Amino acid sequence: MPIIDTPWNTTSQLSCLAAQDVRTIIRYYNFSNSQNLPEKCLTLAEAQAICAQGMNIAVVFQQHQNRAENFSELKGYEAGRRAYRYAHNDIGQPDGTGIYFSVDFDASTEEIKSCVVPYFEGVQRGLRQSAPLPSWGLCAN
Repeated sequence: MPIIDTPWNTTSQLSCLAAQDVRTIIRYYNFSNSQNLPEKCLTLAEAQAICAQGMNIAVVFQQHQNRAENFSELKGYEAGRRAYRYAHNDIGQPDGTGIYFSVDFDASTEEIKSCVVPYFEGVQRGLRQSAPLPSWGLCAN
């Protein structure tokens, strides 16, 4: 079952991807798209088009997770709440589905202990306070 991960809107390529038997597309919840990646954030229209094609979507919340300074318990808490609100209010991501969160750099053991672990504790707290979100599978067929 081929899966792709892309920061680009896939809507115009869905028939080609389906012809290549792609069944799952990994996309992003990202709120500060750069000039290099202006389409990184999954939109409702794209999510609907992917689902209409019979494909699944996995989502990754990725907001500047490329340095240790981007990780703290408070930043994780805010990320969890923001990701849930976007998933629920803007995309209509089904309850009971998950959102992945990224670490986009090679963290040292010390950075993992002091920054990354507290970040994910914050993410968990933010998600729990927003609503239960036990497992993943946007558009699960």
